Amino acid sequence: MKRALCSLLTLVLLCSLATPARAAETRFTDVPDGTWYSDAVYDMVDRGVVKGVGNDKFDPDGKVTASQYGTMVARLFFADELANEKATGAWWVPAMEVCRKNGMLDNVTALAAYRNGTWGSAADAVMNRNDVAMMTYNYMKATNNLPSESAVDTAKAGITDFSSIPARYRIAVATVFAGGYLKGVGGGKFDGNGTLTRAQAVTVLYRLVSDIEAGGISTGSDPSGLKDGYLTNGKPITEANIQEMLEELKVEYPAGMKWDNGVSYGSPAVRAFGYSAGYGCAGFAFMLSDRLFGDSPDTNKYTKHQRFNEIKVGDILWNKNSSTGLDHKIVITEVDGDQFYGCSGNVNGKVSWTTDTGNISDYYDTSSSLSRESCIFSRYTAPASSTGSTGGQTQHSPNDVVCGICGWVIQKDGSTDVDCNGGNAIKNCPKCFKFFACYQCMNSQAFKDHVAHCHG
Repeated sequence: MKRALCSLLTLVLLCSLATPARAAETRFTDVPDGTWYSDAVYDMVDRGVVKGVGNDKFDPDGKVTASQYGTMVARLFFADELANEKATGAWWVPAMEVCRKNGMLDNVTALAAYRNGTWGSAADAVMNRNDVAMMTYNYMKATNNLPSESAVDTAKAGITDFSSIPARYRIAVATVFAGGYLKGVGGGKFDGNGTLTRAQAVTVLYRLVSDIEAGGISTGSDPSGLKDGYLTNGKPITEANIQEMLEELKVEYPAGMKWDNGVSYGSPAVRAFGYSAGYGCAGFAFMLSDRLFGDSPDTNKYTKHQRFNEIKVGDILWNKNSSTGLDHKIVITEVDGDQFYGCSGNVNGKVSWTTDTGNISDYYDTSSSLSRESCIFSRYTAPASSTGSTGGQTQHSPNDVVCGICGWVIQKDGSTDVDCNGGNAIKNCPKCFKFFACYQCMNSQAFKDHVAHCHG
């Protein structure tokens, strides 16, 4: 890099001061509250990174030139240097000079417009997604805010047009993709030659600076760069924050987009839960979950349970019945009393955000095809372990047999089926694997005290 790393880190600290409250007079008629980009727009405006285009408009769909993006980067991360940079030539020259001196333009097309101390007009051309990824990557690398190697490898495998990306951009694209700052345009395609809108550009920077202010994404003890209890956008794990992110993801993965059993998704988080990859609806559910919570197995781990009355937005609901062949995973988008709503892939081979609905009470009806094998994968904080005959947890029925360690329903009231592994020998709880019992005990009346504490 052209500057010492310590100076860049100092500037990061200066930029990580509390964001000022949104100025009351800063309102754009074309940026309504609640859109996927509104928080990013107003945050960047409040920081002095970007301005409107006049007449109370922001022009969120306007294209971004290299000089405009360079100015945003300089204002956000190198404000002190920008203030001291000599103003010569076009309005954007000082910002591009600051970016050049700090290595932000390394391997970026716009740098070719710089010759012998002067900038050519090509630096003011519309910027493509590959160059945006490169500039973002240059900053991540300079400040050592990088995702894990496994996350980058997963991103490479998940980008369907990765082989068509020019070699010099590939690591940058995969790294920024893995960090969640600049994703694809649908179907796993990155479209490096495509352009970014103003709304997308400020969103990239907003996500990056939010991560830095939340503690960074460096590869220390937490390779994912995420903190327990936080989403990938740096906000706390709440249903409202997850719903906000799902609205953004709905734009990226719209209803009707092809997503059939030929589409797969895997990640370290998925593998840690026991799957090499998910296909069709499972792949879509795991992908959305990782986009929300991160793809590392070290943060926001999955828990598996059958307490359907505790289902939350962002949970994965696995509707399963081996006898009927039912096997479908959905991501919960809303819970309203007894009713839940979800989204999924592979609904007639496509993405759907509206077809998955149901009643929570159906999962407590022993006559229902959903009540035995269906379960929930959650990445919220795990509930407390069961400690007594009911453990303080709501069960399907007072006479269900549950694991005394984690609360998983091992045997339904009135059923002879035992949901454990190991045939007729030693059986383990399929959720925590800590409880075990011999076959005779599993079938003895003494065992049916409704909490499985036998250890053989």
